Amino acid sequence: MADATRSPEQAALEATKEPEAAAQRPRENLLDVVLNKLAVDVDNGVIYSRVVMAGGLTSQESSRGFFEAMMGDHANDYTGILVETTKNFVHLIEGQPHLVQRYVAAVAAKVDEYDTAKDVVIAAYTDDIGQRSFSKWTFVEQGQQGNCKVQKREKLKVMIVDVTNALCELGGLIYHKEKLQMMQFLSALKTTHPDILPTSSQIEVIYSKPGIEYCLTLDEFTELFCKPVDLKLHGELIWPPQPPLEY
Repeated sequence: MADATRSPEQAALEATKEPEAAAQRPRENLLDVVLNKLAVDVDNGVIYSRVVMAGGLTSQESSRGFFEAMMGDHANDYTGILVETTKNFVHLIEGQPHLVQRYVAAVAAKVDEYDTAKDVVIAAYTDDIGQRSFSKWTFVEQGQQGNCKVQKREKLKVMIVDVTNALCELGGLIYHKEKLQMMQFLSALKTTHPDILPTSSQIEVIYSKPGIEYCLTLDEFTELFCKPVDLKLHGELIWPPQPPLEY
């Protein structure tokens, strides 16, 4: 029922303001809820990336020194975990996108010189992970050999995802622990969480056939993500050059 105290002109004016008022009210769809949560919870909107690499060891010498050295002056800016067995490793590392890309480029450039790791592949890469899974960078030894025979390709892809998710889950378990508490927790993993670390056989499947078909080599990763994009315009590929358009 129309308000008798308002003139038709006032009613028409208020009707034009309703869409503007509705636009200014907080929206409540799922996308806005997610974006609002990220803006509040994620280190003032700083974007972080995650890369998971796997490979073999060239000798009994640990690869820990090599992977730490590749951090350079930004050691405090990286978080993650290096899981090392007697013959291979899987390494999850997090940081701002340009630092993660710089790190992979450094590994690619120095891996042959240090000669501690071989057949290194990128098993997973996420450009924007929302928030870090680890609060620090750490290291743990995995002594279980395991038995992993992946026959179907679909199961292989799922296994790579499961390995990544398990490492992220581990990060959540130690996220708020001090260094000493974290080391004690990791040393007891075999008893408390025996299935959370990937076994040597699982890691081997990732960087050898057929797992390597779903991964990038270090050179492929740096070519895709670490080098400037070389754009070629359509006109540059035509000879003779087309005359400029007349308007």
